[in-house]
Amino acid sequence: MAKRARTLLGALAAAALCACASYEPVPLEDVDMTRVSKPLGGETLAEIRREMQRTHGDMVRHLKTLDSMLLRGDDSGLKLFKDFFYGYMDDHVEPLLAKDWTSHHPEIGGLDAGIRFVAIEVLSKLESPHRAEALIDDVKLRFRGKHDLLVDYPVGRRTKLEKALELVEEQYWRDDDPEERLKVTHSR
Repeated sequence: MAKRARTLLGALAAAALCACASYEPVPLEDVDMTRVSKPLGGETLAEIRREMQRTHGDMVRHLKTLDSMLLRGDDSGLKLFKDFFYGYMDDHVEPLLAKDWTSHHPEIGGLDAGIRFVAIEVLSKLESPHRAEALIDDVKLRFRGKHDLLVDYPVGRRTKLEKALELVEEQYWRDDDPEERLKVTHSR
């Protein structure tokens, strides 16, 4: 009986050892970001940070493309870009930023806010006030009490969240002049 118990224990230990040895991390594309309920650490957090950095870079490039089209007066390009950008926001940006914890995580909260501010700027230049204002309200709720958080806004400059919110509200929604709203802001 004791020999049988030792054999069984040995088999279980070997199975556990094999299971641990064959562990592979889950790729980020297989993680449903809307189901992540708490801050992560380690390699998963690093992967989410890389994805957010890539998204921020994409958003900055989208902003520069939009500014170029606005300066050229490319109306047909603007229509195509608007359709593309709405799809990009719906399919990529909004799911990435869907959970509260990304806004409150000390390592990626500023990056989260930076993506949101660039999105607000692009949406306002595309004359999408409802989506942009909803995003401004979301920033105010998510980052309540974090006025000293540094964000990359205007693009290329580190600004406190409180000042970035003031800039957004002054330039885009309190100003009745649409030409002023469409100013190229990343070149300041």
